[in-house]
Amino acid sequence: MNATTPEFKVVGSNCLADFLGHATPENVARLFEYLSDAVEAGNELSEGGAGSMTHFGLENFLGYVAAVIRTDGWMSRTQARNMNGNNPDAPNVPATADTAWGVMMNVASGKTKDINPKYIPTKADFDRGTACKEFMAVFMDAEMEKGELNDYLYNLNIVCRMGAIDFKTSGIAASIIATATREQGKEIERKKFSNLKETSKYFASVGDKVVQKATLMGLREIEGNYGCTTMMRFVTEEGNACTWFASGSFEQGVWNIGDTYILAGTVKKTEDYKGMKQTVLTRVNAVTQEWVDGEKAKAEKKAARAAKKAAKAAKAVDTETSP
Repeated sequence: MNATTPEFKVVGSNCLADFLGHATPENVARLFEYLSDAVEAGNELSEGGAGSMTHFGLENFLGYVAAVIRTDGWMSRTQARNMNGNNPDAPNVPATADTAWGVMMNVASGKTKDINPKYIPTKADFDRGTACKEFMAVFMDAEMEKGELNDYLYNLNIVCRMGAIDFKTSGIAASIIATATREQGKEIERKKFSNLKETSKYFASVGDKVVQKATLMGLREIEGNYGCTTMMRFVTEEGNACTWFASGSFEQGVWNIGDTYILAGTVKKTEDYKGMKQTVLTRVNAVTQEWVDGEKAKAEKKAARAAKKAAKAAKAVDTETSP
């Protein structure tokens, strides 16, 4: 509208999309909704006390999310809702975001007696949350440049840029760690193992005990009816894929994506996974080269004793059959 002469001009939807970076009117509405939440959070942080706080800083929240994931594994609100709805007789399974939010509310309110100590974040938890947020910021910028920012990543991008979350946005904010962990694994797979479908072969049979040097490609924590399971995907030096479904969750630093380990375990099954041959292991331990050398020495001694025993038995048979 002109300041002196009332005049209106119509701007095409494509121009708005180019200017605002949003594909749909719904996305524009969400942007202003999140902006309103951010302004509310800023007013609350400057005026309200901790007891009335309904917004938290994103990086601080991610530290608590990392602590919950380390302890219980990852559980989205959708997964929790589906699990709780399918089995009404079972105790409710809380979503990761809800547990982390509850702990932060108790901390902010000074209700320390109501906090389970296992959910108190360590420095490693806060470092993990920050690292995942930074990774996702770079990842989403790259996806935006390629024009591949889907609705989920679009909303997550806004939450990351706001820097403050409320209960409504805490669910998607909590997914930053799980998504970053998954995408880091995919990135390593793309960079180092782009031809995995062509190179991967079964390297043992079901029931075989194996020792393999392998690189951790990615890990994903899965919450199920029997507790937390961590799916860990490796690739051996020969380019063979192997997977281990480990019980429980692992603290950051125990297993690191991109690091190489010597795995000792048993082959549970071999399967074709999305066109790629992979060997599934169970009862896996990360062992040292000294352990491998020791086991090899034991096996050699055992084989020598067996050979000596067999030679002695053969000599006895020869003696008995001699004329």
